[in-house]
Amino acid sequence: MVALAKRLRGHRVATRAVGAGGIQISPALVMTDDQVEELAGAISTALEA
Repeated sequence: MVALAKRLRGHRVATRAVGAGGIQISPALVMTDDQVEELAGAISTALEA
């Protein structure tokens, strides 16, 4: 999970590995639809890598 957290940070997603196999993602409290799509795309890309 640490590697995934690092890949997400490479896509400017505020995240960190927690516990055994967990990821915490900390998005902004207020996001536009475009920002939500950008976040989802970054997560998808990081998971595929």
